[in-house]
Amino acid sequence: MRKFKFSLQFLLNIRKSEEKSVEAQLQSWRSKVAALEQELGALLGKRQMYEDKLKEEYSKGMTPQNLHNWNLYLSALKSEIDEMELKVVSAKEECNKILNKLLEIKKTVKMLETLKDKRYKEYLDEEAKEEHKITDEFVCANYVR
Repeated sequence: MRKFKFSLQFLLNIRKSEEKSVEAQLQSWRSKVAALEQELGALLGKRQMYEDKLKEEYSKGMTPQNLHNWNLYLSALKSEIDEMELKVVSAKEECNKILNKLLEIKKTVKMLETLKDKRYKEYLDEEAKEEHKITDEFVCANYVR
């Protein structure tokens, strides 16, 4: 009985290793997105805290220079928040690109595995036919003797 050999096994192995690599890359980017979202949340909380503090100070009365300083600080904080939001969006887009790449690789792997299973079934059928043929020849040879 000859051994089953899938002619595209090398390609299947490459795709599986590529799949693992891309999965690790996706996990890494998801961690980055989570960290960036956490930083963004901290900045938003900080802005809210300082806005509340400004309202409190304003209700007590403040000088125009002090109000101007508060507005400059909150404006700088707003710029920092906008920048962080762009980083989050960019990281999410990268995550989506990697996810799409992973889905394509998974489709290829699934297709190759399906083809391998089909070829293995064909191999088993051929082996069964060959074995049946050998058995028939043996029986016929014994009958003729």
